[in-house]
This record gives sequence, C-alpha cells and structure tokens, in this order.
Amino acid sequence: MTVAATLTVRARIEGFLARLRRAFATPVLSVDGVETDLSWLGERRLVLTPGVHEVGVHYRNRRSTHGRATTSLTVAPGGEAALDAVLVDGTFQLAVRP
Repeated sequence: MTVAATLTVRARIEGFLARLRRAFATPVLSVDGVETDLSWLGERRLVLTPGVHEVGVHYRNRRSTHGRATTSLTVAPGGEAALDAVLVDGTFQLAVRP
C-alpha cells in the first residue's frame, strides 16, 4: 500500500515590473509534465505519489510562456513538501519551505 504525499505551492511576486506582469499573466505549475494553473493570491495543494518529482513553474500570457524555473523534489510517503515560487525580474525563483 502506498501512502500519498502532498505538495503545496505558493506563487508570489517581488518588484515593480513583476507586479505589472501580474495583471496580464497566469502562473502555471508543472509536476512531471502535467500542468495546472496557479493563483497569485493563494496556494495550490496537490496529492502526489511518494518519490522524486520534476517540478516547474512559469507564467503564461496570451500564447507564450516565460520565466521558467524547475527543480527535482523528493517527497517521502505520508510526507509534505512546500514550495515558494517567487517571480523576480521576469524569472521564477524556487525555494523549498521548511
């Protein structure tokens, strides 16, 4: 029996130019190639299988994507992982929260 793990991701912005992008862009989360939209105002919680996952964040406006950042994340059975995706100067920076 596999015990599920959870991943919580929060997208936010820093800087004046990033705040302008917020009005026209949607943050997007990619976990193992499967994309889902994020919100600038809240968190997204996903249930994952334990193990190593490729996590990426970028933003989409109209038909193009920008600011991609990726990382590998290991989640233990029954464990929780939290990730901050901060848009700074047009590129996301990812940080694992304790």
